[in-house]
Amino acid sequence: MAKMTQNAVDTDRPQVFYNPDSGIQGQAEIIQLEMLSMQETGQKDKVQKCKIIRQIITFKDGREISENTTICRKLDK
Repeated sequence: MAKMTQNAVDTDRPQVFYNPDSGIQGQAEIIQLEMLSMQETGQKDKVQKCKIIRQIITFKDGREISENTTICRKLDK
């Protein structure tokens, strides 16, 4: 799941997997993108690029677990 989430962050494209042995499938997709300004004392303004990623795992019996996670990276303005 971690690798799939990282791939979604790097490519800005949904990522999916399916394990035929366990019947588990998963997906990670960017659901929101934000540019946030940061005020840092004594430094010029910095900007963060933040992505909210939804991760969903679906079990063979149809149960789902869903979680959103946020990843931010500093960018120079």
